Amino acid sequence: MEHQAKRHPHYGRFLTLELDCKVELTWLTGKDGTQGAETVLSVDLEPRSSGCALTLTHRGFYDQERADHHGKSWEQILVGLDERLTNDR
Repeated sequence: MEHQAKRHPHYGRFLTLELDCKVELTWLTGKDGTQGAETVLSVDLEPRSSGCALTLTHRGFYDQERADHHGKSWEQILVGLDERLTNDR
């Protein structure tokens, strides 16, 4: 039996693009995500000698429980991304 990944349909649009500095976009998902709230995701980049520092801010959630859930998810995503980028060098 083949395992199918759970899908999380989403919608977003870019608000700000500053080359090598900032990306800001809206993020909207359904019941298991932002509960239909259009949130704002900001990624700020700061050059460093060994690459860059990334600061992620995600705001505008329906409630604190949803915000906490996304905070934990982003921590896991960013750790995995850092490991992949570090190991690919």
